[in-house]
Amino acid sequence: TLGNATDFGNLSQARQFVAGMTSNTRGLFAGGFSPTLRDTIDFIEIASTGNAVDFGNLVTADRKGMSCSSPTRGVYAGGLAPTTVIQSVQIASLGNMINFGNLSGTRIEPASTSDSVRGIWAGGQDPNALNVIEQVEIATARSPRPFWCAHCRSRRRIRRHCRHRAPAWR
Repeated sequence: TLGNATDFGNLSQARQFVAGMTSNTRGLFAGGFSPTLRDTIDFIEIASTGNAVDFGNLVTADRKGMSCSSPTRGVYAGGLAPTTVIQSVQIASLGNMINFGNLSGTRIEPASTSDSVRGIWAGGQDPNALNVIEQVEIATARSPRPFWCAHCRSRRRIRRHCRHRAPAWR
């Protein structure tokens, strides 16, 4: 059935370009911009409506970062500031993000998705459009492994300067 959104609450501070992470019970909202870069992480308990509460801080202030999560850990990477840093936090415990690992290269505004085990970042720019897809095991603090070339769908590994840079990945 179709449904309309209803009011849940408010963030601790108004901001845009926020990244979200979730466990089965808690939602996190990290970073953003208003009118400067923010390092704020807020949380809500999903089972009950109400305003978000301070959870902790990102390693560095950023906006437009992409996030992945498992039932226990939230992972944040990319963003508007060109960086290779991947940050993580235990969702059940209030606290600050810590350094988790590094992407193979800078990613400005990549897309992300995850399941309970693996986080994936795709595309973005450096400043040119990228077709790189990288994966990380959310439970382990290791740098991500490359996926395969999204353009040619072959088993060739993607390198930083793959000849298939896809302008559609913006």
